[in-house]
Amino acid sequence: MIDDADVLIIGSGIGGAAIFRSLQDTDARVVVLESGGQVSPNGAHLRNVVKHDEKHWRTLVAAMTQPPVRSANPLAESFAAGAFDGVRADQNPDESLPGFATCSALGGNSLVWSGIVLPPSSTADTGIAEERFTEAASWLNAHVVSDSPRQEWLAQTHELQPVPLAWSEDKGWIGANEIAGQGFQPAPQYCVRRIVHDQGRASAVEVHVEGDSKPRFISARHIVVAAGVVGTVRLLWASGFDRDLPGLGRGIAHHPVALAQVAMPEVDWSRLANQPALTRPAAARTFPAPAGGHTLIMFEPAWMMENRVDSRTTISIYAHRTLPRDAGRHISFVPETLGADGLPLPRFVMPLSAEEKDCERVAVEEARAWAACLGTTLPSGRARVLPRGADQHLACGASIGDENDPLSVAEPSGRIRSLENVWVAGAAALPNAVSTHPAQTIVALAAETGRHLKALLLKE
Repeated sequence: MIDDADVLIIGSGIGGAAIFRSLQDTDARVVVLESGGQVSPNGAHLRNVVKHDEKHWRTLVAAMTQPPVRSANPLAESFAAGAFDGVRADQNPDESLPGFATCSALGGNSLVWSGIVLPPSSTADTGIAEERFTEAASWLNAHVVSDSPRQEWLAQTHELQPVPLAWSEDKGWIGANEIAGQGFQPAPQYCVRRIVHDQGRASAVEVHVEGDSKPRFISARHIVVAAGVVGTVRLLWASGFDRDLPGLGRGIAHHPVALAQVAMPEVDWSRLANQPALTRPAAARTFPAPAGGHTLIMFEPAWMMENRVDSRTTISIYAHRTLPRDAGRHISFVPETLGADGLPLPRFVMPLSAEEKDCERVAVEEARAWAACLGTTLPSGRARVLPRGADQHLACGASIGDENDPLSVAEPSGRIRSLENVWVAGAAALPNAVSTHPAQTIVALAAETGRHLKALLLKE
């Protein structure tokens, strides 16, 4: 049983793991709570739990790439346990994020975590020093896996180089365990329902533990909320912080993304037998400034693909565009509408703006152009926009920023305004949408927050 902690981290994803690592050489008692269970073998933290079989991949890919069915509650049926168990009954289907809901997972990492580690094309918008991104890449064990004739073909014919991946020969995709280091043992099945606070200081959290009929309280000197975008906003809202933080839940950002799929030209792949176990190496192209965004060109193994027309290798082209924060995109709640976890259910308010439509148009053009260069477009692979949220890059909602930023809820250190000892980390804390996959930025930002918290602990 957990009764108290010096630092209580809510959420065991990469943001919480980076905070944990930052505090390793202190004497502080650091406790990590996770509302999900231990799903990986030997009690290890969630890394990538999608089964590599045709049935599961067909379900997942269909949910990500096919338009959602219009219904009053489009997110109720989820392929995997997510950061929430549904949405409010008044959810507007046109403003939902079906791809995000389908692929999110308790435990921090996306079920389709591709391990791609890329800093944003411009680090100026993040407020994070360049060396922090280098540190984050090392924590993610990022390196280029290039021993592949397919990658050589891309480099030689199209001057496209592989991107660093968080992957290792013995462990596969890197998860929060490897980021956090020794001693990282999240306590599973602890659902935090609110933060207890008074006069600008938090004293404890109220938790529900599976199997218990009554809530428990865990006292803490400092509390870090790193529960993903939706989970972080839900908890802070349920704790009453919306009254003092008008930016809470606002400025939600994501990446509109288009997908095209082609069959590569016939090439002699005589060395394919020597290719490493990694099945999805990627090459990337960054959109030229000031457009912002990135394109990933990925090799798909045969077992992932449906509607194959021949035996040639399939290439998927994902063209992502950067959609900046906008106060009109937000999450709303009503206290009477609760999910099974006892927290208020969200309603996404995501109007399809002219800016987003333009992002989608450019993404389709980019995907179509690369498809024409790389091979023969598959019958089912013509460039099209994926359902909103399929990018898995949802960000902001509890952003850090200066006091003049109306959408920020926390100081640049990560500490929530008007509270002495509550901090935010993870994707929700990002100050802006980034141009690339956000994992490296999330780790760099959380590590910076961890340093501020460590300095306070050493003074106390």
